[in-house]
Amino acid sequence: ARRLLLIDEPELYLHPQGVRRLRQALSDLSNSGFQVIFSSHSPLMLSRENAACTLLVKKSAENGVTVKKPLRQAVIESLMEAESQSRALFELGNLVDIYFAEKVVLCEGKTDRRLLPLLYEKIYGRHPEVDHIAFLSLGSCSDIPKALPVLASMGIQACAVADLDFAYVDARKGSQSLLDKDGEDLKDVKRILSKLKGNHGFFLGDNGLPKKSKEWLPSDIWAIFAKDVEGEKICFEVHNSLRKHNIWVWPVGCIEHVTKYADKGEDAIIEQENILHGMNAEEISKAMPLFVECFKWIVESQTN
Repeated sequence: ARRLLLIDEPELYLHPQGVRRLRQALSDLSNSGFQVIFSSHSPLMLSRENAACTLLVKKSAENGVTVKKPLRQAVIESLMEAESQSRALFELGNLVDIYFAEKVVLCEGKTDRRLLPLLYEKIYGRHPEVDHIAFLSLGSCSDIPKALPVLASMGIQACAVADLDFAYVDARKGSQSLLDKDGEDLKDVKRILSKLKGNHGFFLGDNGLPKKSKEWLPSDIWAIFAKDVEGEKICFEVHNSLRKHNIWVWPVGCIEHVTKYADKGEDAIIEQENILHGMNAEEISKAMPLFVECFKWIVESQTN
């Protein structure tokens, strides 16, 4: 007969390694004839294997006790394709902090994930965790359109920050694309890029959009586009359009074009962190006002 094991906060008084061993022991028991149910306030008790079936329970004076949908149910309800469901379960199952924040900010890559919390702390004088905000990296902007509806279905406040190219590539993919695949703005973008190509010598793909080469990264080509008189206007228009979908795209290209730092990679991230550590809130706000606007949007946006 199956035996039921109920434990309230089993991680109490254990160091991190002990919590992980306990989590594994409970997992082993669940595969050996026990039905294991535990409550926890620790992200260390969650893993990719159990996160999908975790229930998020909250209590407030206004709403009493509320129970949010588990990740697995939300994924099935929000995404139709089996491949998308599998990828969303894997990616979001790794982001256990989504269960412990009141607002989740999904970032495209490592640079945003590292710099944005630091910038938030420098500008507001407190870590984003104090305001129950978590900046989490998906690793790919293509996962943003899948992740946001899943988190909304779970009742979790969420938004995303992405590079400008997201607006012209991933935002226009799929049967339920965020933006018109054949929009007039996209035609204008390709026309302007074609004009700028002759002046700068970068490469465009068969789709008329920036293509990576030995000399050029697509992000650098988009930055040139964003500085063009016509291009700048289009960038801010698409930036505002995606804000309605809870997505902030950098209208100047990517985060490095806001910090005005040319290089990418781990060394570049460390260097930018060191520079920002030496700046105060007023200096950052004056030199990089887009960050102030971005954080204001994040704090004020309501997604559910």
